[in-house]
Amino acid sequence: MKIEEKFDNLIFDIKDKAKLVDKFIFDHLKYDNNDKLSKLYESSFHYIKSGGKRIRPYLLIKSYQLFGVNENLALPTAATIEMIHNFSLIHDDIMDNSDFRRNVEAVHKKYGLDYGILSGDFLIFYALNFLITKNINLGFNKDKVLAINNKIIETCIEICEGQALDLEFSKKNTLPSKEEYFLMVSKKTAALFSSSCYLGGFIAEVSYRDLEKLSNYGKYIGISFQIIDDLLGILGESEKMGKPVGSDIIEGKKTIPIILACEIGGENIKQKIISIINLKNKKPKDISFIVETMRDLSIDSKLKDLAKRYSNMAINEISNLEGDIEVKKYLIELANFIVERDF
Repeated sequence: MKIEEKFDNLIFDIKDKAKLVDKFIFDHLKYDNNDKLSKLYESSFHYIKSGGKRIRPYLLIKSYQLFGVNENLALPTAATIEMIHNFSLIHDDIMDNSDFRRNVEAVHKKYGLDYGILSGDFLIFYALNFLITKNINLGFNKDKVLAINNKIIETCIEICEGQALDLEFSKKNTLPSKEEYFLMVSKKTAALFSSSCYLGGFIAEVSYRDLEKLSNYGKYIGISFQIIDDLLGILGESEKMGKPVGSDIIEGKKTIPIILACEIGGENIKQKIISIINLKNKKPKDISFIVETMRDLSIDSKLKDLAKRYSNMAINEISNLEGDIEVKKYLIELANFIVERDF
């Protein structure tokens, strides 16, 4: 059974919420009608217009719906979360010198490096201003607005810390340990997943205990998501991923598939993989060697098992939560979908 058929209801719901978030973003996108500024706005919203899964805003909305009844109260923060995510993608692609994302040119390739840097900077400040303005318009009191804003700023700091750790990995000729990898992932990726779930519950005004459970759920599926993302970055189909096959090898990323292959493949394979990853100009045969080694070592199944463990930990966090049963089913299904997805 195809992944789209197995999770058809979930995928439909994700797309439905994505439409709501996108409409909210673009309905409220207003700027001075000045042609000289159009490039700034086009470059800043380039990735959002190109598509994307919208998993993070979806998590926020569903975490809110678990306890709340008016999803419109969650939309401004969900939209902000998506903009924050896209700011990180724009700058990440510059640092990785990536050419494509979501089957479109990377921002810095399409609009130039100067606009790549500027649009990422702009988007984070635009998002934070958007967040405050829209939540005040909803009638949230100042303490609530400030708490939401502070949580997102703290998360942005974590994302930047995670990116710094990732950069340090790339500067060394050695591989990071698993512990170092998971610390990086917990900040660079899982922090925003965790905050999305936390903020959904916070807007619904749930107890501290429930916020902690939601936050942990988000953290664990964030880690699971990144494990699968790293796997797909090497073994995924280019059309579905929006990037070339073996893109993470080309970029020299020292991700969990590389770490695991070196751990279980023996010293000769380890040294060969490390030497390829550290090459500036990799040949097709270099990429093929790593891809085939991954297949020979069954890295795919091993990492899916690892991702499944984190998704199960996520499910355990929310299994005893009170709230809307149907919404909880979607959150449980999402944890399973993240492991089985192929895009």
